Amino acid sequence: MKTLQKDFLTQGYTLLRNADHTLNDFIQLTELWGESFLQSKPLKRNTPESKEGKQEEIHQIMGGHLGRVPLQGHSSIFLSTGAKTHFPLPLHGELYYQRTAPPELLCFYAQTPPHKKGETLLCDGILLFKALPLFLQDLFLKKKISYVRYSSKETWQKEYATQDKSALIQFLSQNNIHGEITQSDELKTVFTTSAATKINGEHCFINNLIPFSFREQQEPEATRSRVCFENGEAVSAEILHLILDAAK
Repeated sequence: MKTLQKDFLTQGYTLLRNADHTLNDFIQLTELWGESFLQSKPLKRNTPESKEGKQEEIHQIMGGHLGRVPLQGHSSIFLSTGAKTHFPLPLHGELYYQRTAPPELLCFYAQTPPHKKGETLLCDGILLFKALPLFLQDLFLKKKISYVRYSSKETWQKEYATQDKSALIQFLSQNNIHGEITQSDELKTVFTTSAATKINGEHCFINNLIPFSFREQQEPEATRSRVCFENGEAVSAEILHLILDAAK
């Protein structure tokens, strides 16, 4: 265990390879390292009906239209994001945008490794920011980015496990997300944030701009999720390719 901890503290990750590892082994190891885990469980929110002993339940995990669902019987173990998509998932920040308790530790378990192209790549966001052209560094320090999503009534009721519109809007607001229900009962959400947060005094390029822009350009009709600058200005293909070049 000391060797694992040393690897993690010095290089930021620990990699274990053993074809005999089981899901139970993974669970035991993560429980040794983690104190608490994000869970796909409803949070109880008071509603006008609370006086009658009723409470509205809203799921706590925000975001993710790519099929993140918990493994049956395990509220803190999620199946691979994007399991039903048909494009490689580019660099992204995994649940970093959670307002409360963003993950400090991520654990991945490959129960059935793919025959090819199954790597999980790790990126140092501080080094990536430094690798960006200077004009892009300046741009991302000056301009925030906004993620805009439209979800059908069926989708948002399923994702947030609620039918109470006002409770949902209040819940989103508490998580720094602007939400509104359209006349067709769609949910529109807007989340605005910096593309370069500060970690230990240094700027770190961590966000989901790449996958959002990539999918918008590759599969524009497959999703109504969009990313742009806070003022509504589009992220150009040129900017995206410069980021991808630096990331490679």
